[in-house]
Amino acid sequence: FEEVPEALRLLKGKATLAILSNGTQKMIRAVLARSSISSQFDKIISVDLVRTYKPSPKVYALAPRILRVPKSKILFISSNSWDAAGAKAFGLKVAWINRKGQRAFDGLGYRPDFEIPDLAALVRSLSK
Repeated sequence: FEEVPEALRLLKGKATLAILSNGTQKMIRAVLARSSISSQFDKIISVDLVRTYKPSPKVYALAPRILRVPKSKILFISSNSWDAAGAKAFGLKVAWINRKGQRAFDGLGYRPDFEIPDLAALVRSLSK
């Protein structure tokens, strides 16, 4: 999405940026190699380490373990409502990117802490 490179550049100086993906390390690195954003990430965390997929709590538990910060200090950002709900159920603070104005959390039991239309909105809200 158009705003992503600039938003990541602005966030980079304020926080450790990481990817937590259901993809393999090889897949994630291949995608990043073809993008303009690969240098923005400090850590790439793959489900390879736990051999299961999101929304398993074992996957979300990788973030505080690998980043070496308490889960209360992590802001998990996703545009997938099921992923945001899984992260919230694990106890992470969650920002859901809702680009299409969906009502996707009905019935999931967990709501994000923040609902934003794009990453630029997150940068603006963090700058306040």
